[in-house]
Amino acid sequence: KLEGAILVGHAMGGQVALEAAAAVPGRVDAVIGVDSLHRLGVDPNPERLEPYVARFEDDYDGEMEAFIRAALPEKSAEAVRRRILEDARACAPEIAISLMEHFGVHDPRIAATKIECRVVCINSDGAPTFVDENRALLTSFDATIMKGVGHWPHLEAPEEFLARLRAELARLGPREEEGVQALLQSLSPILYCEDVAAARAFYVDGLAFEETDRLPRDESLAPDFVALMGFSQWLAHYD
Repeated sequence: KLEGAILVGHAMGGQVALEAAAAVPGRVDAVIGVDSLHRLGVDPNPERLEPYVARFEDDYDGEMEAFIRAALPEKSAEAVRRRILEDARACAPEIAISLMEHFGVHDPRIAATKIECRVVCINSDGAPTFVDENRALLTSFDATIMKGVGHWPHLEAPEEFLARLRAELARLGPREEEGVQALLQSLSPILYCEDVAAARAFYVDGLAFEETDRLPRDESLAPDFVALMGFSQWLAHYD
């Protein structure tokens, strides 16, 4: 029953956010893509992706590592690269490959022509963002570009990314004089991760998400996983 939502999605998540906004007209105020939605007007071409998908089917781990290394600048911290790779390898290959195949047939123009909300991207300079071309489909489309980062700007330069995200939320969200407060929350209340300490630092310390549960529950032991709920973070200052 949320109203006035701002959806934030990374990579394919940007397209998911577009679809969500189209599915619930009038309830989403804005979509923020993170290194996403670079070019909305490209015709779907599943045949073009077939050789790419086939390589992942033959050697998922090897191809995933090659993809991640190509999508990150040489200067990227090895710890960041390793974290992304471990997360990708934890995904079931058949699910990841199915997503790749769907990416070849999905047409974001359908959702883009239905929605009325604003769409903004925080993209890296690793690939061009066709702002003018996208505005032909979405007149509100805009993008801010982070330099020197790859496909995961929120992990590679978290402080700069968070500053840009807060700036976009301030620009897109309701103004304080309207008497409306905005709530920053996770779409999924439970976060399973390989690096619990890093996740807590980003979500709990950085975004003030509430840690609602953990295992083991003994505070003297490091948690294996944490459950997070984002209802504790209120962004009160928009101007």
